[in-house]
Amino acid sequence: MYNTGLWITTCTAVPLILERSVATYRKEKYEKSSVCFGISLSILQCLIAAVPLSFAYSNTAFDGVFMPYCSVYKPGFPDVAQANAFASIGAQATARLLFGYLFRVNKELRQSMLESSLSTRFQLEENKNSMQCLKIYANLSTGFLFFQTFSFIWLLRESKYLRHEHYLALMEFNCAFPLYGIISVVLVTQRMQKLRNQISSSLTSHVQLESKLYHEHFQKQMDEPKSKTTRF
Repeated sequence: MYNTGLWITTCTAVPLILERSVATYRKEKYEKSSVCFGISLSILQCLIAAVPLSFAYSNTAFDGVFMPYCSVYKPGFPDVAQANAFASIGAQATARLLFGYLFRVNKELRQSMLESSLSTRFQLEENKNSMQCLKIYANLSTGFLFFQTFSFIWLLRESKYLRHEHYLALMEFNCAFPLYGIISVVLVTQRMQKLRNQISSSLTSHVQLESKLYHEHFQKQMDEPKSKTTRF
C-alpha cells in the first residue's frame, strides 16, 4: 500500500496536465463539463501508477525477501527499480515543460480575449489563478522527485559498498514523501489565501473607483444645466 501511494503521488502530474489542457482549449465550455471527466482522470492516474508497480512485483516471490515498512528489497535485481526511476524522471520533466507552456498560453489568452463573453473571461481568470497555485506544486514536485529519484538510483548502485544497516537507513530517509506532501499542502494553501486577498483588494479598489467616476460623471451632468441657465 505504501508503494502504491508513492506511485500514485508520482503520477499526479499526468492527469493534472491533461485537466489543465482541456480547461485551456475548451475555455468556452469547460465550466459545463461533466463530473465524469474528473473521475476518469482519477482512474487514469491509478492505471498509470499500476504499470511500474506491476513490473516491480510481477516476478517477486515474497518468501525470503526482506521487507521493511517502506520498500521491498530483492538483492541482485536493481534494473526494474532503475527503469521505473528513469521513467518517473522523464514523465516529470515532460509534465513540467507542458505546464510552463500552458501557463504562458493562459496568460496570452487572458490579454487577447478582454472583449469576449463574461463566461469565457471568468474561465480564463480561473485558469490563471489555478495555474498560479499549481505552479508551486509543479516546481516543488519536479525538484523533489528529481532529487529523490537520482538519490534512489545512486543508492541502488552503491549498495554493495555500504553496510547493510546504513543502506536501509539511507533508503528509508530517501522516502520522504510524507514530508513532501505536508510542505506541498502548506505552500499551495498559502498561495491560495494570497490570491484570495489580492482578488478581494482588487474588487474593492474597482468598486471604489467606479463609484468615484460615477459621482464625477453625475456631478458634471448636474452642472451642465446650471451653466446653460447662467449663460442664458
